[in-house]
Amino acid sequence: MKIVLFGRNGQLGRRLLSALSSLGPITAFDRKSCDISDRSQVKSALTQASPDLVINAAAFTRVDEAEINPEACRLSNVDGPKNIALEAAVVGAALIHYSTDYVFDGFSSKPYIETDAPNPQNVYGRRKLDGELAIQETGLPHIILRIGWLYSSDSSSFLSRVIQQFREKDEVSVIDDQIGAPTSADFVAEMTYRLLEKSDQKPAAYISDKGGLYHLGCRGEATWFEFAGEILKTMKQNELPVATTNLRAISSDTYPSTVKRPAYSKLNVDKWLKMFELEPMQWQDDLSRIMEHLE
Repeated sequence: MKIVLFGRNGQLGRRLLSALSSLGPITAFDRKSCDISDRSQVKSALTQASPDLVINAAAFTRVDEAEINPEACRLSNVDGPKNIALEAAVVGAALIHYSTDYVFDGFSSKPYIETDAPNPQNVYGRRKLDGELAIQETGLPHIILRIGWLYSSDSSSFLSRVIQQFREKDEVSVIDDQIGAPTSADFVAEMTYRLLEKSDQKPAAYISDKGGLYHLGCRGEATWFEFAGEILKTMKQNELPVATTNLRAISSDTYPSTVKRPAYSKLNVDKWLKMFELEPMQWQDDLSRIMEHLE
């Protein structure tokens, strides 16, 4: 199958590019080579590549910055997905798009299912929801995968930032009143590959049959403090240098912010499992394998 990938330089895009390479030729774009907010650029990219499948991993993900620059967030998270969906329809391709747990308000006490009413509490969440709706309104065969607490070994990720603190600081403080399911970009890329493996090289027909909105993430749940604790434990097990002797749990109120983040955003993945028969792994196991390659 011929694939076009947008967002090749992001933490998810890089891993998708690697994970999907055996499926067929991939034409991958970053922002410089194709600005998805410009429909003419998207049209040119898809017309030249003539793909069977388009994957959109491009997004404006800087949650705090979205509050002060909502226009940039809208261009990437609403106009971009809409342009991609409209032009994918022209060339007869299907679409896989990634969204977020931030479409929910976090007031639930149980994992969110796909039919729960969205109620985003910040600009980023509202624009990601608008992007979902824009894709759905085109009628294009698509799969939208909502992901929560995405991380990787990239330097800007929570994992790398916390590891750096553990290497340098005696005491590290981490928020303990927000709950989700840590999920690596490697895991999402692997699940995307395994999903497409089932398409028998016919992604448009497969996604037309099984498409829609799905929640995807690792099993289990944790607070950021518990996530950090597991990282610290794994560092010690892997004999990585550690300076931290005290990991301290704090409230999110300790860090005043104009951005409201959901206190609980664990996603229920039962629909994904029932449809695709792909069992997610426990978040601790996912973390362990990611950290095996760190020095």
